[in-house]
Amino acid sequence: MVRRTCSTHTERNTHMTATTTERPTQTVETTAAATATQATTGTQTDANRLTFAVAMIAVMFAVMVMAVVGAVTGIPTLMFASSVLAAITMGVGIYTGINLLEAR
Repeated sequence: MVRRTCSTHTERNTHMTATTTERPTQTVETTAAATATQATTGTQTDANRLTFAVAMIAVMFAVMVMAVVGAVTGIPTLMFASSVLAAITMGVGIYTGINLLEAR
């Protein structure tokens, strides 16, 4: 920091004074920190996608069991409900699958 003193006031020069050799080191450190943050974020995103995919598979199996029980017992309401849930699950599964493929 440079101070210039005059009879009426004092002026401070607070500009950064990094030399040319210091700047590349700062850039490398900043880049390394950003890369580590991106890797952590990518891992978290992959974990979230995997969790969602597992949940969708669980819903699919539940709907399949519901449809089988409805078909065996002959309850039309159960078969209708399972077909509606199957259609919804299929739509969400396809949409999610497309997004997962694009994310890779």
